[in-house]
Formats: sequence, C-alpha cells, structure tokens
Amino acid sequence: MSNKKQNDIYTKILGKINNLPSLPQIIYKIEDTLSDPDSTVKDIVDVLKFDPGIASRVLRLANSAYIGIPHTVSSLKNAVIILGQKRIHSLVLTWSILSFFKSYKSTPLDLKRYWKHSVTVGMIGESIARHLKRYEIVEPEEVFCSGILHDIGKLVLSIYEPEIISNTFKEAKRTNTPFFQNENDYVSHSKIGSIVASHWSFPKNLIDAIQFHHSPFELETVKKAVLIVHISDIVSHMIGINMYFGEEIPEISEDAVNALGLNPEYLRVIAHQTIEKGKQLESLFIIVS
Repeated sequence: MSNKKQNDIYTKILGKINNLPSLPQIIYKIEDTLSDPDSTVKDIVDVLKFDPGIASRVLRLANSAYIGIPHTVSSLKNAVIILGQKRIHSLVLTWSILSFFKSYKSTPLDLKRYWKHSVTVGMIGESIARHLKRYEIVEPEEVFCSGILHDIGKLVLSIYEPEIISNTFKEAKRTNTPFFQNENDYVSHSKIGSIVASHWSFPKNLIDAIQFHHSPFELETVKKAVLIVHISDIVSHMIGINMYFGEEIPEISEDAVNALGLNPEYLRVIAHQTIEKGKQLESLFIIVS
C-alpha cells in the first residue's frame, strides 16, 4: 500500500471517528459519583434510574448465571451491591459504546464470534486479576472492561473500511499466521481502537490495553492490566473462542507470564474453568452484547 493511500485511508477513518457522537450523559454522571469519596450506593442507584434500559440490564446481570445468586434480585440497590460500583461503571461504559455499533449487521466480522471472544477475554482477565489481587492491587472490574473492549478497533475497521479487515483475514489464512501480524501498522486494529478510545476519553489504562494488548512491553511503563489482557486474549484463542474458524493462535509472551508471577499450570486451570463456565459465558454474552 502506497504512503498516499495509507494517508488517505487513515484520514478518512479519523474523520469518521471524530464525528462519532459523545458518550451518553449517564457515563459522566456515574464517573462523577464514583469520584466523590462521600458517594453511596443510593447515589449510584439514583443515577441508574435516569436510564431504564441500563437499569434493566443491571438487574438482568445480577440475576444471571454469570453472578450465580440462587435467589432473585429484584432491587436495583441490591443489584448494585452485588455487582459492585466499579463493575457497574465498566458495564455501563461497555453497553453505551456497543450501542453505537449494534445497528451495523453487514460486516466482514462474524459479530457473534466477535462478541463471544471479547466477553471471554473479559471473563478470563477478571479471573486472573482476582487471583493476583491476593498479592497486589489489580482491579478485576477494570480488566474485565478492558478485555471486552480490547478489539474495538476491529469492529470500527469492519464498519468503516471492511476491505482492510477482509484482506487481512485472507492473508492471515493464506500464511497461517496470527491476524495482527498481517496488519498494516498504519491502520492496525490496535491503533484505530486506541484512537476511538481517546476520542471518547476512556481511562488511560483502558486505552493502553486496547493499543498494546499484542505488544505490552512497548509501553514505557509496563502495566499489569495490559499484561493480563494480552494473556487472556490468547487463552481465549487457545480454547477455540476466536474470530474465525482455524484462526492461528498468537504466542503468549513468556515475559508477560513471568512479570505477573503466573504459574503455567494456573493458566491451564483458567482455560479449563472457562470452558466449564459455558452457562455463565452465554448469559454474560447475551446481556453484554
């Protein structure tokens, strides 16, 4: 691809991203509430009530197989307590973003596989983060959100420049190499995803996870959340939850595993548990997507 064509495509995509609407006000209201040290569960509930659609999803998730509560949760307040305020923020952010793209049905991506992979990465990342939180601070809810949104650049490219995604899929299949290794760095899904994330003023850690999940050691300061998303993405591929049939599995960075102090046996356990959590995965997939 010539430099001029690269510039033209990049400029075209950037223009479309810059024209994306702002995130719903409920996002900013929740962020303001959570940043207030005096905020309470009631304050979060009061914000959620402004958006009945989001409130309904919160209740559905609290009652899903993913959470596993044996009794019906009918109170929004109880749902917020069970899910946790940070998880609520992550989920509302995810739902709000996905709502912008749900109307696009004709894309080179198999959207069902795309969302299932994304949700699986979020679940695996959350499990790893909970394991590590015994020893140090790694926010599972933050990793959960990063996992679900790590490939948002693929979705944006499939809508705005479907030929790029299609050609990259074909080349990856032809060469039996991972998808990301066949991308043009100029318009890679990681780069485009980070631009979208910056446009919507995502938290810095989330932007980094989107941009560097294939190259976590390119960050000036390596972040554990990004390492977790990198590993979770590949574990999802390893258990067969990927973008297309026969997709080549990327290699896990051994340095990433060592930096987190993870035992390879633990990763095998996580992979096995994720497969066994079929009902939880499906319930979360339906509600999140």
